[in-house]
Amino acid sequence: MKLAQPCFAALLLFTLLISCKYPHNKTVEINNCFSADSGYIYSEALLRKIKFDTTDAYFKMINIRENDTVGKFYKGYNGHYFSCLEASDGYVGCLIVETTADGTILSKELYSVGVYDCCWESRYAGFSIYGDYISFRTCTTGTAVCGGSISLFKTLKPQNDIGYISESLWYEGAQEIYHDLTSTMYIKNDTVFMHYTNELYKEQDNKKIIENTSKFTIRYINRESRWTALDSSQVSLGL
Repeated sequence: MKLAQPCFAALLLFTLLISCKYPHNKTVEINNCFSADSGYIYSEALLRKIKFDTTDAYFKMINIRENDTVGKFYKGYNGHYFSCLEASDGYVGCLIVETTADGTILSKELYSVGVYDCCWESRYAGFSIYGDYISFRTCTTGTAVCGGSISLFKTLKPQNDIGYISESLWYEGAQEIYHDLTSTMYIKNDTVFMHYTNELYKEQDNKKIIENTSKFTIRYINRESRWTALDSSQVSLGL
């Protein structure tokens, strides 16, 4: 009996060590297919993990090589992950997919960039996060015109159901005077404050000659699930 007691004690200690080494939440770590709160999606590997149908009509895995960047993702305030996947050839925009942490797809929507992505500084630059909101930038283009508007959402909805918040606008006016509307955004609770700066300038000898500068702020609120400007007259004048 005396020999059995040390063996039992050793077995108990070994069991405790195993329990410490493999914590209870280890299953959660294994089931979470995203390794960070934000990052890029490479090749087919992660797409398979998030249970994505690679034959989707608007997203096809064509000639994708290992380590090719095919998307970008963010973790939302609700714990879900939002992935921006490049759409198939012929569509300028992304397929946005909302998933749970283990990759189960909850919803997916096509988001258009516009005719041309002039307001995206770089690849995936128009897909970002501000506070609790995921954002997607849409461009307005034309002859000597480039503008940007953003859609903000916490849960994925069709792009046209959200409404747009004016972010930037550049165009050439009369007498070779250029208009450049830029902004910074501040979010408090469910109100978006857009602080705009509007510059009028000319170009001479490759230098920017400022003619006039004005600043103003417009509040946007979420009314009936759509973003609405409380006073859009000043932005409209810039258009």
